[in-house]
Amino acid sequence: MTDRADEADNWSQASRQWASLGSPLRPSSQDIEACERAIARHAVARSRRFSSLLLGVTPELASCRWPPGTRLVAVDNSPVMIAALWPAPGVPAGAQAICGDWRSLPLEGGSIDAVVGDGCYATLTFPGDGEALGREVVRLLRPDGLFAIRVFLRPERAERLADLRAAVAAGRVGSVHALKWRIAAAVQPATREGVRLADIWEAWQTFAPAVAPLVGQPGWRTDEVGSLMRYRDNATRYYFPTVGEFRDVAHRFFVEAGCTHGSYELAERCPTFVLRPR
Repeated sequence: MTDRADEADNWSQASRQWASLGSPLRPSSQDIEACERAIARHAVARSRRFSSLLLGVTPELASCRWPPGTRLVAVDNSPVMIAALWPAPGVPAGAQAICGDWRSLPLEGGSIDAVVGDGCYATLTFPGDGEALGREVVRLLRPDGLFAIRVFLRPERAERLADLRAAVAAGRVGSVHALKWRIAAAVQPATREGVRLADIWEAWQTFAPAVAPLVGQPGWRTDEVGSLMRYRDNATRYYFPTVGEFRDVAHRFFVEAGCTHGSYELAERCPTFVLRPR
């Protein structure tokens, strides 16, 4: 696991940069709509009050279209993120956010109709903590519950940084946000090891000549490019499994009911899975 002080500082900086992030790092309207469709289908004909758990405090998910009267609890392990992003405008009445560990949640088993999250697996060791998350979600869900989660994936065949630099120079990469995740997947040695944000930063330095002419254009605003500064000397690790690796872990706990992705740049690497407990 990452040093706790480094991790706390990482999320402190991330909370301040939220407005400077775009897709695929933040969920798009298409991602939110995919989640809303899954929830709406699941909530049909339920007489009891709908109970949902949000992993993290992603504003777009917190304020999505929940069934009327939904009881929503959000859990994030960063007090700074909670303070910065909660509550999002439009959250259900009475919604609350608590600080906690997704691998051991302070909630009653079998009490939740739907668990939703965005990019959560990327912040957990994989497969170790990814398995722990699946086990805990199954514990919390009702037998007919659902788990809707957007997952950040890497391709089966890693890109070469030289090819990626050429793509940027040729104008075939549309935003710094897509580039971040492509660099991350390219420099990650193996899923079990993950990739340090500092490693992404070091690789980023070789992109400066290709990126310089783009700064100021849509997707390359100064603040968006500047959001990479928090990666410098940052020991926090992110984990990018392949789709096969993710399914190997997820299918131990869940049956896959659906998998969709949007049409924005790199969306095919950021699908939303709809899962049901085995």
